[in-house]
Amino acid sequence: MGPTVLVATEDADFSLFLTHLLAAGGFRAISIAVRIEELEARISSAKALIIDSTDIERALELCRRARVRQRTSGIPMMAFIRAQNERHYLKFLKAGVDECILRPLSPELILSGVRGIIARRDQRAPARHTKSRSEHGGAFLVDSSTRILNGAQGRACLSPTEFRILQRMLASPGQVLSRRDLVEAAWPPGRYVDDKTVDVHVSKLRKAIYTATGKKLIQTVRSSGFIADL
Repeated sequence: MGPTVLVATEDADFSLFLTHLLAAGGFRAISIAVRIEELEARISSAKALIIDSTDIERALELCRRARVRQRTSGIPMMAFIRAQNERHYLKFLKAGVDECILRPLSPELILSGVRGIIARRDQRAPARHTKSRSEHGGAFLVDSSTRILNGAQGRACLSPTEFRILQRMLASPGQVLSRRDLVEAAWPPGRYVDDKTVDVHVSKLRKAIYTATGKKLIQTVRSSGFIADL
């Protein structure tokens, strides 16, 4: 039996379609309600979560709560957004979704997207029972196994994309990084990512660092990109 993908949706017909499609692609699909309690009950066996909800606020709430709870913070998430809800695209990114796809969509795009978010999570996973920690300038510790920032003021959990952006910034402290530099570091090759999407993720990273440290360590350099004093 292949990897399990959870499907959070109220659409029984679409759930049935996804179940057959994912099975053909080597996955096992399990339908759940669009609720954090359902996700937590199934998380131990899941490799990814697909969210397809007609209730945008309920779907966003699931994403937000999944990202801040320890048991579910690392689950790769993909959201399907109907054409009439396209304006909510950035809200899902801010809520921690790894991939947003607009409906209608092709079966090939669904399968490639699921494989992509799982592969990126697996590539980032550290060796079992090993925690890799890095300290930078005494401002914070970042745990690569949980993507949690710990600082003098508190702690904050990063999404996978924010964590990859932070890793790129840590590799070049004090240097101006363009948005294209960050796209190449944090997104898969060939994926189109606009500047606004990059800004959203950097803004969330900036807030997470401030929550943990009480310091504003990432500055915007007009017309150039960002510089991090890490």
